[in-house]
Amino acid sequence: MSKPIRILYVDDNPHDRALVRALLEKEHGGFQIAEAASREDFEARLEEGEYDLILSDFNILGFEGLQVVDIIRAKNPHLPVVILTGTGSEEIAIEALRRGVDDYIVKTPNHMKRLPHMIYSVLEKKRLGEERTQVQQERDRLFNFSIDLLCIAGFDGYFKQLNPAWEKTFGWTNDELVSKPYIELVHPDDLKRTTHTGHNLANGIQVFSFENRYLCKDGTYKWISWNSYPLVEEGLIFAVARDVTQHKLMEEERIQSTQKLIKAMESTIEAIATTVEMRDPYTAGHQRRVAGIVSAIAREMCLSEDQVHGISMAGIVHDIGKISVPAEILSRPGKLSKIEFDLIKMHPQAGYDILKDIEFPLPIAQTILQHHERMDGSGYPAGLSKDAILLEARIMSVADVVEAMASHRPYRPAIGLDGALEEISMNSGILYDADVVDACIRLFREKGFKLE
Repeated sequence: MSKPIRILYVDDNPHDRALVRALLEKEHGGFQIAEAASREDFEARLEEGEYDLILSDFNILGFEGLQVVDIIRAKNPHLPVVILTGTGSEEIAIEALRRGVDDYIVKTPNHMKRLPHMIYSVLEKKRLGEERTQVQQERDRLFNFSIDLLCIAGFDGYFKQLNPAWEKTFGWTNDELVSKPYIELVHPDDLKRTTHTGHNLANGIQVFSFENRYLCKDGTYKWISWNSYPLVEEGLIFAVARDVTQHKLMEEERIQSTQKLIKAMESTIEAIATTVEMRDPYTAGHQRRVAGIVSAIAREMCLSEDQVHGISMAGIVHDIGKISVPAEILSRPGKLSKIEFDLIKMHPQAGYDILKDIEFPLPIAQTILQHHERMDGSGYPAGLSKDAILLEARIMSVADVVEAMASHRPYRPAIGLDGALEEISMNSGILYDADVVDACIRLFREKGFKLE
């Protein structure tokens, strides 16, 4: 069974008190009514008891107008108050609501029938208000104690509300942050991107993981990662941000370390390539020209820059295995014997064996091992076919054939570029990857690529 609603009814007219009590007790149960007939009686009961609602007449002996409301509000600002009045004066109604009265009712039979419902309505409104207040307090507690940077910003370019993490992170006071356009805090190099993101938010587009730099009070900048949600109709942006400066610094250090490693790797590869070409003057520059062709083909096929760089490095040393072939065989004019050719055919495996234990970030050793494989399985050393051959190796095989046929060799004169392109075109899809062949032919015949 629910608890009765405790009402303190203040009225110096005994007849009216009896009518109101009868109305509440007869038509609606659940009311527990205490009465006060004078100011002294009212103040005593208000001090001693706990009530859910105060029901008061407008004109009470000992009170001046709505002075009863002031007394109630001084003791309990949230205690609901309903005023009963003998007249339907608009001035009285306005004044009552201005003084904080929750509702009022005129003492006529038709209006008084609504009194029980009005009481329930006022109490329900109070309950909902208390729930909203509690929810808001929980939100404020979360807002204020979060280690993340929480904010509400306006489309007008100013912060509306910031949690304490902002002052802790950037050194600015809350007043300093909300008093200036937030774009003034953005690093100059990030202004264009930040402005563009602001336009997206104004158009109702949510933004996730957007990063920019914000100015600290000491003049330094910190990297911030944002997740932002716009409320277009209210002209507001709710955002959660996090200081990712340390992560950015670590990432920059990692990139710099990787770049140093890559430069060291490139220097090593250049030295190896020079060594190979010194032993084989007839193919001097062959590897570098192949590297140029494979890079161009890879870009034409829209491979990533990492793949382009990796295949270029492989191109520079793709014949490193020839260091195991006697120099007189490499430079001998005329046709090679079967035994001599079999020795040369070992160079992909030899190159792989030289490089396989070096931890390259891309499959350079495997590309070198497979660059003489063919799509129909007729290549060497493993007789791989189709997709079993790395894409990088398929590109390398086309570039290697084109450069070799277009250049002079000890055992034959140069066939020329047209002859080389005819060779790969005739064997497209048979010996060579058709997509690679198409990209290579476009480069030379449509885009003006030239062998250096």
